[in-house]
This record gives sequence, C-alpha cells and structure tokens, in this order.
Amino acid sequence: LFFVSPGQINAQVPWNLSPGEVAVRIRRSFLEIPSQSFQLAAISPGIFTANSSGTGLGAVLHADTFQPVTAASPTAPNRRIAVFMTGLGATNPPAVSGQPAPTPAPTTVSSLLANVAGIPAPIEFSGLAPGFVGLYQVNLAVPSGTPSGNQDLTITINGVSSNTVTIPIQ
Repeated sequence: LFFVSPGQINAQVPWNLSPGEVAVRIRRSFLEIPSQSFQLAAISPGIFTANSSGTGLGAVLHADTFQPVTAASPTAPNRRIAVFMTGLGATNPPAVSGQPAPTPAPTTVSSLLANVAGIPAPIEFSGLAPGFVGLYQVNLAVPSGTPSGNQDLTITINGVSSNTVTIPIQ
C-alpha cells in the first residue's frame, strides 16, 4: 500500500500475478467490502498527469534539471524529458514486488514507440524509475521540428497506446 484515504487506495499489483481476471478484497478491522473483479493485462500503458485525471498536462520532467515541464517552463525540440508511467510490463532483470527499483534500473522487456505532436520521438531509456516501487520512467528526446504550443504525447508498447497527454513546447 502506498496511500489510503476514505475515497482512494493506491497499491502495487504484485509482479508475479498472471494476466486474467483478478479479485480484490478490502478489509479494515471487522468491515469488509465485497470483492471487486477486474481484468489484469500484461501491459496497459498509462502516463501520469499533473491533475491525476489521465488527461491534460503529463507528469513530465526536464531531464537536465528534474523540474516539471509546465506552461511556465516548457521544453523544446531536441531537449530530453523524463515521462512517468505505469503498466509497461516485465523488466530485465525482473522487478521485486514492494521493493524500490535499484540503480542501474531494470529496463522494459518490450520496446516502446513515442510520438510528440505526431512525430516519432527517440527513446533513450524505458524501465523502472530508480528508488521507486512500480513506477516506470521513459526518457526521450523531443523531436526536432516539433511545433510550439501544447502538443500531444503518446507512448505505445506492443501495439497498445497510452493515454494522450500534453506537454508545452517553446
């Protein structure tokens, strides 16, 4: 468990669970909520967002300063950024449930494709974020020729695309 509040629970799904239907049961003291089932996929890429809704400004940092990419601090073509995600699947070496990723970080087994403003973006690293549990980091270069303004960013793995987020470009 990472976070618990009256309306939200953040937890890591154990790495060793197989894809398929999974039931989750929540119990606190003597109160038990009926189990809920969901389909667990081997991959399900999702880019984190600033507003936690899955849309809008992506959870993206300038790779050189580790400061957020925002309207007040946009990135630019040929600059490197770090994108934070979930759902990129297996890593090499395999991740350990509940343990922070070591340095050097495990890398994703499957290759990724990134697009900024519909332009392919070179990926320099895709794997677990060192020091974090279950958090993926994708480092990429903003393609030359990317127009200024808020531009769409998507990342695809094994033919499955992430949510679309925006990043401000100057």
